[in-house]
Amino acid sequence: MNAVNRSPSGVRRNIFAIVGDVVLYMVGFACFDPTTVMPQFLRELGASPQLIGLISTLRMLMIVAPQAYVAHLLHGRARVKPFLVTACFVGRTPMLVLFLLVWFYGQNHLLALWSFVFFTLVFLASEGFAVVPWTEIIGKTIPESIRGRFLGALQTFSSLAALSAPLIINYVLKLPHLDFPRNYALLLLISGVSLVASAVFLSFLWEPSTPRNVPERTFGQNLRHLFSLWRRDRALRLVLTTQILLSGGGIASSFYILYTRERFGLPESYVSVYLTAQMVGGVLTGVLWGWLADRVGAVSSLRVVVLLALVPPIGAMV
Repeated sequence: MNAVNRSPSGVRRNIFAIVGDVVLYMVGFACFDPTTVMPQFLRELGASPQLIGLISTLRMLMIVAPQAYVAHLLHGRARVKPFLVTACFVGRTPMLVLFLLVWFYGQNHLLALWSFVFFTLVFLASEGFAVVPWTEIIGKTIPESIRGRFLGALQTFSSLAALSAPLIINYVLKLPHLDFPRNYALLLLISGVSLVASAVFLSFLWEPSTPRNVPERTFGQNLRHLFSLWRRDRALRLVLTTQILLSGGGIASSFYILYTRERFGLPESYVSVYLTAQMVGGVLTGVLWGWLADRVGAVSSLRVVVLLALVPPIGAMV
């Protein structure tokens, strides 16, 4: 790790690759955002609120559930980049297949609905497999002295790039010659191309080989070790509990756009306005999180995040 930290060219190359990955990922993800565009698409296909809620729950589980096993698989490996790149291509490329299915067979709403559910869950599961190696590479290649500012700036730049998504969504949904569901299929195409391109950027990462002399453990032994850490380390317990609770609260975010449209009778294109507000929030807070993390520490930054996360549900009840 020290070798790459002292290598300016290595740091620059990885910053370029990570920025390209995250910017394109955010644009692609925002074009079919799970809290705005996805619920609206599912609703138009005839999905019930219960099914939309179930999919939102599965979205969280598919991302979180694989991580403990992935950490076990990668434990002691000298390089994790091959695993990361493979996971991303396996999960993101099928989104282009989903575009073809919705474009050519989307009039069969039941087929389109369950195709979307299946391919989306595959994509999200692959993201769950990618989280651990992506985080490891960040830790190995980005110096700790600039990491907080880099991640804050990364959120700002990626959110700025993702501001193009609401414009794209508004334009596509208003195209007079594209009826439902082909308008959403076009959004899926744009999303899929951006997601695959982001995986291409990951292939440019340079990862130093860091052999580790660590004892071999079974998955069960690693789980027991994890539970032991949970019991002994109060800080770890608080952080993980907070993450789980925040993820659980995020399930409700899929209903905000549906609730707003139904209550105020807003048009379908309002999705782009809602998404714009999300992106602007990401731009404004990106700089704040980076500054707070370097200035007062990650724990204080996390407290601010939790407080702000309470604002939307409280506002919906007023």
